[in-house]
Amino acid sequence: MNSLLDIRKGNLPGYPRTIYEAENIRIEVWKFNKISLLTLQIPRALLTEDNPGVAEWEINGIEHLVVSLPPEIPADVRSALNGQRFHAEIEDDKVLTDDFLLVYLGITLTDSIGSLFDEHGVKYDEAQYKRFKEEWGSELDLYMEP
Repeated sequence: MNSLLDIRKGNLPGYPRTIYEAENIRIEVWKFNKISLLTLQIPRALLTEDNPGVAEWEINGIEHLVVSLPPEIPADVRSALNGQRFHAEIEDDKVLTDDFLLVYLGITLTDSIGSLFDEHGVKYDEAQYKRFKEEWGSELDLYMEP
């Protein structure tokens, strides 16, 4: 099984960048290649069958992930993220490491997480998120060009 530290070492210089951090959860910008990813990290010890961190759902033949955070996660973050659904967009969109569940959030949730946090009063690094959104938008433009 992978360790979170080993996976984090694969980031380009200057990454990861923390958007939100509390005792039992972290959201960071990771960048391995051309496109930045927003990652959610939850300690494995908190995960249960009822609160698996993310659950897999298939809707009309398309795999989705649905956020289902354990009660030990701060209430404002749970209220902002629980029930949020996103397409599984990359092969390893959720990875169990020795100590953490690592989830690569999909494009829709990545794009809206700042608004969700604002709506639910979550204190996060707004400047870092804004910087990420600007860089990410440019990366997607380059990646999507023919």
